[in-house]
Parts: sequence; C-alpha cells; structure tokens
Amino acid sequence: MNNNKIDKSVILNEIIAWDSIIGEKVNLIACGGAALTLLDVKEFTRDVHFVVPKAQEYHYLLKVLPRAGYKPIKSGGLKREYGFKFEFFKGNTVDATKLVHSPLKEDKHIKLKQFKYIYAGALNFYDLIISKLFKASPADIDDCLELIKLKREEIDVNKLKTHYLETSKLNVSGKDLKKNLESFLRVLGKAKLLKN
Repeated sequence: MNNNKIDKSVILNEIIAWDSIIGEKVNLIACGGAALTLLDVKEFTRDVHFVVPKAQEYHYLLKVLPRAGYKPIKSGGLKREYGFKFEFFKGNTVDATKLVHSPLKEDKHIKLKQFKYIYAGALNFYDLIISKLFKASPADIDDCLELIKLKREEIDVNKLKTHYLETSKLNVSGKDLKKNLESFLRVLGKAKLLKN
C-alpha cells in the first residue's frame, strides 16, 4: 500500500516532467483522488489515476515513460524508483467503471492546464461521483459527500441520479450499483444536502 501523501503541487510537477519527456500531444483527465486534489476538494491523495481517452495516446505514454526511468509495477501502473505510483485508464473507463461519454467532451471534464504537449483536465463532478460510488468504499463515500458539500450549487442531485442510472446500465453489475446510489442518497439526506 502506498502511504505517501501526494498534494496538488507534486502531481503538477510530475505532469511537467512528463511534458518535458514526450514529444506528442497527450490528453490526461485526472480521476479519483487525483482529480479531487487538483480541484482543491482534497489536500492530498495516496494514488494518482488518469484517463487517457485516446488509445494511441495511451499506448504512446506507456511506451515513452518507461524509457525515461518509469518502471511497470506488479499491481499495475508505473513508478519511478523513488516516486509514487500512477495508473492510466484507456478510453472511457475509470478503473472498472465504463463512462457513458468520452471524458474529452467539453462538459465531461474540467480544464486544468494546457502544457506544451499535455492537456490536463479532471473528470466532471458527476462522473467523479459516479466512479467513486461504483466502488463505494467508505473513503469513496466520504469523498463524494465532501465534493457535494463544497460544490453544492454546481451539482444537481436529480441530474446525478439520472446520469448514474444511465452509467450503471453500461456496467456488469448494474442492479447492485443501484443499491450504492440509494445508500448514498440516504447519506445525503441525513447530511441535509438534498434540496426539497
């Protein structure tokens, strides 16, 4: 398990290092804790995950970064000798969650920064919450709750429900995933975060 606390500046510095190594355009969309850290919802994350929506860019990164000293590790992902682990997901997938739309679509991500070669963004709030609710660990539920508390005016719970159900249809255990949503809505109700 990775016990490192990775803050926003560490993630951005890593992206800057990658940008200096690569020589082609690559789109990186942060997801999970990395996205929440880059969006200033969390102070730090323990792991860094990015969606690389275009297959050719995904394969290019996995070819180029090992040449620069990044090593594949058994649990998946890449790591420098004294660095943190990071993983890339290809296409419309976040971990085991298949998203309805490409995260490159304008309203499906939040722009962070355009570097020389790398475009860095973060998943939109809805897909961030959905991908975390599909896993439904206590830490993921806490992250979702914190995001809704901080971005309450920007998140429409009815839109979240609709998009969640649409996304669950694309994923293998769709019926079980509905239970996660129902449970989370109860948590929101108890926290008085549901609008009447």
